[in-house]
Amino acid sequence: MPIDPNDPDDHDERAARINVMLEELRLNTEDLHELARQAIDRSWEDYRAARVTDEDARTPDASQPTTKTRQL
Repeated sequence: MPIDPNDPDDHDERAARINVMLEELRLNTEDLHELARQAIDRSWEDYRAARVTDEDARTPDASQPTTKTRQL
């Protein structure tokens, strides 16, 4: 819809629409930042869990033969 340069109501209406759009963009940006933070947190949790599993696999007991293996 074209804006009448002589009608201040048109400018106010357009400014109001732009403000609504900017607010929606701000909220969407905040949502994206929160989702990114959650993804980073999950990634670190997965990394720590995998690292603990790797360290458990490297314990000296893990390299010892089992009772069943010794009997063979």
